[in-house]
Amino acid sequence: MNRIKLLKAAVVSSSLFIFAAPALAAVAPPPVPTSIANGAQTTSNQTLSIHAEAAGDAAHDALNGLAALAVAAKNGDKVAAATALALVKDAAARAKASAALATKNDTTGGQDSAIAQASADRAQKALEGALQVYQYVGMAAANDAATNTQLSNLLMTIATLTNQTPGKNNTVRPRSQVRAGSSKSEVLKLQLFLIQKGYLRVSGSGSFGPATTAALKAFQKAKGLSQTGSVGPSTLIKIATE
Repeated sequence: MNRIKLLKAAVVSSSLFIFAAPALAAVAPPPVPTSIANGAQTTSNQTLSIHAEAAGDAAHDALNGLAALAVAAKNGDKVAAATALALVKDAAARAKASAALATKNDTTGGQDSAIAQASADRAQKALEGALQVYQYVGMAAANDAATNTQLSNLLMTIATLTNQTPGKNNTVRPRSQVRAGSSKSEVLKLQLFLIQKGYLRVSGSGSFGPATTAALKAFQKAKGLSQTGSVGPSTLIKIATE
């Protein structure tokens, strides 16, 4: 089997096996939130625990990271792809840890932990897909029409899972203020945002170092913001509109 066929097989596997509707249905116990992947806050009859919410948020990050990785694969962008993969790995680990805490502290007869576990399962599936997609980043498959079609289908599936419009869910953004010492997940999202917008051209590790500070200051300068080198309220608002 030649390399193009191998690459096609990886995309088909990630889009049809990892995200096939029957497989998702099997890990989504009733009742479920409006969208587990979107970090929904409530079901029809309960408020989710902080741990179940955290698992939902992590699943959302994992799926958005996978979407960014699929776009990077189409564009042959190794820097964005490596950072997106790091985000998905971190998100899957966070979802798993949050689901374990939800199970340990469940006072709802299993409903809360089941919802959290469904989010963790979804994040894990996103990671499995990301690992497969990452194998062909920067290879010739980006110029292959059939492979591009499969990647586009994968992006549409992810958009459905995250309740977003295809083509508008590929920019990853931090959801809170970010500075040196912030959580790895929020720093990774900031780094991926700066990469996607062309301000950072080295892979992000989740550590807020000099390269990230310089890239953020360049973004702030371009947008007419105070060049603080950290994401405060004004910068966070601007990031949300980009």
